[in-house]
Amino acid sequence: MAMNIRASLGFAAALVMVGMMLPAVLAQQAAPGTDPPVLPVPEGAPPFRAAGVTSGAPLYSPPSTSPAPNNKPGNAYWSLVVQSDPIDLKIYWQKNKDLGPPKPGEDRVVFLGDSITENWQGTFNTNFAGKTNYIGRGRTSETTLHMLGRFRSDVVNIQAKVLVLMAGVNDIAGNSGIVPDEQIHNNFSSIFDIAEMNKIKVVLVSTLPATNFFWQPGIEPKQRIADLVKWEKETAEKRGLYYVNAFDVFKDETGGMPRKYSSDTVHPNAEGYKLLSSLVEPQIEKALKGEPPEKPK
Repeated sequence: MAMNIRASLGFAAALVMVGMMLPAVLAQQAAPGTDPPVLPVPEGAPPFRAAGVTSGAPLYSPPSTSPAPNNKPGNAYWSLVVQSDPIDLKIYWQKNKDLGPPKPGEDRVVFLGDSITENWQGTFNTNFAGKTNYIGRGRTSETTLHMLGRFRSDVVNIQAKVLVLMAGVNDIAGNSGIVPDEQIHNNFSSIFDIAEMNKIKVVLVSTLPATNFFWQPGIEPKQRIADLVKWEKETAEKRGLYYVNAFDVFKDETGGMPRKYSSDTVHPNAEGYKLLSSLVEPQIEKALKGEPPEKPK
């Protein structure tokens, strides 16, 4: 116990020291033409495991004296940032780079979301046959905050014409901690604002129904999801978004998703994705043609 207390105090002191050093580090960082400064990890600081890294992955450790590729000492601060990747910027970085600019006449439709979208994009060849301009950018476990953070790199910078957005379930599940409904609304609204500024049409797909989360037992999400869907519908009408009310189509008598469309009551199965695709496709076509959105139903 004493060892644990000493270790905790040592780590707390280390954090204070890093906090005192950080303004100077960032000031150096801002100087053009200079290399990122070296931020040492204080002796005694516990090992760091990056968020999202599997348990078998190596722990982060303080830099050694061996030179980095630029013949400078290893940089603990920037190594930490790269390893952490808290908003999943690395996931599609190379794919975005390989994608290049749109070809003449190519109107890109980008699907942004969490694991529901990530699984969905694996069915594109079946459900959206021949739609090579449909680009999946879903990522498992993500909240609206993650999506907002990577929106520029994964949507704006690859020159999307239309955004298909479905999110919110992981915010309610508390994947990044407990967040109030207002913050979820704010994250959505910020995404809509950035899309509008970049002339990206938005197809907003309602959050799907759920009565429980297998990865977060004890949470009862039904009412919060229903409230979020109500807000999504009202916001789509106010902002002139193309709205897909998948919630009402998928909802069963319990307020969740039936086994017919989902094996775990949260993620659609093959039949569920077929249905979801059929609901979304007409709205994508309207958006690409520049037709005005209908009043949400």
